[in-house]
Amino acid sequence: MSQPSTYATLNSSRLVRLLFELSLTDSKASQQNFGERLGSLIDFSNSIILSAAHGQLKGVDFEHYTPSAEKAKQEFLKVRATMVEAIIKSTTLGSENNRIILPTPSNKSPKELKEYDSYLRFYVSHQRHMAFKVEYLRLMMRDEVSGFSPKLTQLSVLDTALDNALVSHSRRFFSALPKLMEKRFIHLRDEYFNDPQPDSEQADVWYVEGGWLNQFLKELQSLLLAELEVRLQPVLGLLEALNQEEITAQ
Repeated sequence: MSQPSTYATLNSSRLVRLLFELSLTDSKASQQNFGERLGSLIDFSNSIILSAAHGQLKGVDFEHYTPSAEKAKQEFLKVRATMVEAIIKSTTLGSENNRIILPTPSNKSPKELKEYDSYLRFYVSHQRHMAFKVEYLRLMMRDEVSGFSPKLTQLSVLDTALDNALVSHSRRFFSALPKLMEKRFIHLRDEYFNDPQPDSEQADVWYVEGGWLNQFLKELQSLLLAELEVRLQPVLGLLEALNQEEITAQ
């Protein structure tokens, strides 16, 4: 049984395009066929695990119950909306009561924030939150699809095996994103401080539209949202499979 087509959309995802636009990744590597890159991540031992899982599909026990694709969809949309809101609010200047606090200079001057460390911790905090929520959604969705039909039970087993095979590679990939963003931070910071500034107090206010740190925060928000999109793709694939099976059964 093949995986849902959603797995293959990473090659054209917003994350890949954004990394390329911000000059944070090699264009040749980013345009390489996704299937080839995915295959290169699965080493020999993981290939054996996946092969064994595939061979055991016919013997997987199926316990029928009637999940609701609409109910699963609503839960997916609710949790995704919560995560999107958390990212947008916490990266928006002046927003309050955020779970993850945006680093801000006390006197609103960019000269206070020449180092990236605080933003690295900020980004990693969001990643931890996303990982926790997405794991909940993925486990929930596997449980939902496995009760609908033997075919979807097999899909749930394969999704688990693929997740286990790629978990270490996924962690390395996502952990590289906030470090890549440091390059953009340094570029915008140095471009500002190395260029002559006009005699205006406004030129040194970091949060105004067009300010270097304001621009960085917009890009940071975009990258977080793009990462969330990628993290949710396997969950969306399971949901699409459930929805299609429900339509077919009607």
